[in-house]
Amino acid sequence: MKLVLTSACLTFAIGDPSWAMTGAELMQAPRDVGIGYVLGAMEYRGTILNSNDKKQWAIQSCINNAKMTDDTLYAIVIEHIKRNPGEISTPATISVLKTLNEICNVN
Repeated sequence: MKLVLTSACLTFAIGDPSWAMTGAELMQAPRDVGIGYVLGAMEYRGTILNSNDKKQWAIQSCINNAKMTDDTLYAIVIEHIKRNPGEISTPATISVLKTLNEICNVN
């Protein structure tokens, strides 16, 4: 799992085209790749986007307190995309960030 997370983080950091993976591509990707992508997007939210954001700390606390597995978080993101079909053609990172805000009630 550490390798998947590291790969996902590096992908975001170097600006690889995977940033542009759509919701549909995330849904169709192998599960391990999808989980890595979701974790990478979550890490991006906290370390690159704005590490001093109080919302990020609320999200991190929420995820930790829920004792949510990586697999569960991935499944919730996929369900979010299914409930919001307009996000199928948008960058999957947006869906991940919206899902984190939604499940942790952070807006």
